[in-house]
Amino acid sequence: SAPAPRRQIQRIVALVGNARALSIAHEALAVEALGGLLVPDGSRRRTPGGVFFHLVKQQVTRRQHWLLFRRAPSQRRTAEEYARVLTWANRMGAVQEAQMQKGEVDDVKITLVGRPGAVAVRKNCVLTAMRSTRGPSLPNGLPAIPTTPTTYTVYIALKQWHTVAEALADPDDALIVEGWAAFDPELEGIAVFATYVTTKLTKAKEPGATQ
Repeated sequence: SAPAPRRQIQRIVALVGNARALSIAHEALAVEALGGLLVPDGSRRRTPGGVFFHLVKQQVTRRQHWLLFRRAPSQRRTAEEYARVLTWANRMGAVQEAQMQKGEVDDVKITLVGRPGAVAVRKNCVLTAMRSTRGPSLPNGLPAIPTTPTTYTVYIALKQWHTVAEALADPDDALIVEGWAAFDPELEGIAVFATYVTTKLTKAKEPGATQ
């Protein structure tokens, strides 16, 4: 290896210890065997050494990160690097970087507002499909929402459905569904398990609703 990376490896071993450094090196080899990682802009694969350094950055403490990877003024990012914009097309490098260490979700709530499609009624629940074709205005800095429509298959308990079915006969009303969202790999879409359903006009009539 080149002198600079070799010195960096020596600093890592000195700071985290031989066993920890070797464990991260084995993890880097495993990542390489699975296809490696892309650089943040997605333009190319990281080198094996780059994967190792990336894993070190993910796993050391904040102070260790500062000691190992702080930059001298001459090494700081250039204006061109700062100007690199994440777009939907080049997101995969950043996605891979983020997914190296996943957090945990304690609660998920998705809200769908719109007209249901065809309704399949079963003994215990009903199913309907809804598709989003446009998104909201997003905060500056976020990539544009992909134009491919997203299909949501909505599962509603029969008792809940009975509370909104009559109201939805009005074509000017809209279904409101709150629930848990999960990816359905067979449909390649989102499954929504309703925990609360109402309609726009019903909600507008509730006490305290804003007129």
